[in-house]
Amino acid sequence: MADIPLTQKFHTIADSVDTRNLGSASVNADRTIFTMADIVATIGPGAGSITGSGTANTIPMWDATTNITDSIITLSSNDVVIPQYIIHEDDTDTKIGFSGTDTFRIQTAGFDRLVADGDNISLYYDTSTIKFETELRGTITHGQADLIDLNTAPLANDSEGVLGEIRWTAAFVYICTLTGADGAANWNRAALTPGW
Repeated sequence: MADIPLTQKFHTIADSVDTRNLGSASVNADRTIFTMADIVATIGPGAGSITGSGTANTIPMWDATTNITDSIITLSSNDVVIPQYIIHEDDTDTKIGFSGTDTFRIQTAGFDRLVADGDNISLYYDTSTIKFETELRGTITHGQADLIDLNTAPLANDSEGVLGEIRWTAAFVYICTLTGADGAANWNRAALTPGW
């Protein structure tokens, strides 16, 4: 199919004009001229004049090479709904999605890296080792917890602090047992014994 050059013009007439006699003076008097550029401006990007059909609240499949269909991904109000996983194009073992009710997963190399379900959030180090998780009674770290640097000790036992805050130094472990500003908080400490 040939393209119509942008330099070409289209002539239109009012719908009330009888077109049986195209050479009449009345037809020429009602004739309006439009160019290809006018058409491009009318239906082009941002013009807002392109309309079409589709199924409400769905993303349709526009061509045979598209993998998104209105039966796979849907729009519900402001939400995009997917039934299971979004998979990386170049690595089918890398995916993000949902494996069941209240269960969200991020996987790489075919293994869980993060799993959030109705009870816990778990971070994995390798194929099956949970390194950190949350649960009703708090958080659990599997294995040792490493500090990049030692902390700064509170200046006094009533220095500013937040309940539950823990600090490690070379000589003591400090735990804040009362939230407060300077002079109103409370810290307890336990001495660390070098050598054993």
